Amino acid sequence: MVLEQKDIRQILSHRYSFILVDRVKYMDEDRIVAVKNITSSDINLWGHFEDDPIYPGVLLIESCSQAGGILLSNQKSSRGYIAQINEFKFLSFVRPGDSVHIEATINKVVGQYAKVSVAALVEDKTIAKGEVMYFFDK
Repeated sequence: MVLEQKDIRQILSHRYSFILVDRVKYMDEDRIVAVKNITSSDINLWGHFEDDPIYPGVLLIESCSQAGGILLSNQKSSRGYIAQINEFKFLSFVRPGDSVHIEATINKVVGQYAKVSVAALVEDKTIAKGEVMYFFDK
């Protein structure tokens, strides 16, 4: 399944400028591959850092979390919230011009909680990885 921006906006409650997934290239019941393109005009790069722009790590975590939330929308009909971030590691910087591919896989869904493993890659090199736990309203 491929999802464009209009489809993503129907799933996520986020709106501009906080939708941090540009496209879903693939999704099945347990796995998603999404894309976040980083451009030099991205407002989140202004001042981070002026002479050496780097995409903020906290926004990379949010991008991964949004991809996981899209994946979980197949199983959960209520709104999800980040409950916990586990062992998230940054292995490289993300810079303007990078196309970040986010891969997420469901680990476990129990009641109102779900746990997803996430990895962010640029040109097939893992640049960040970790685990996100979500809490869903009833």
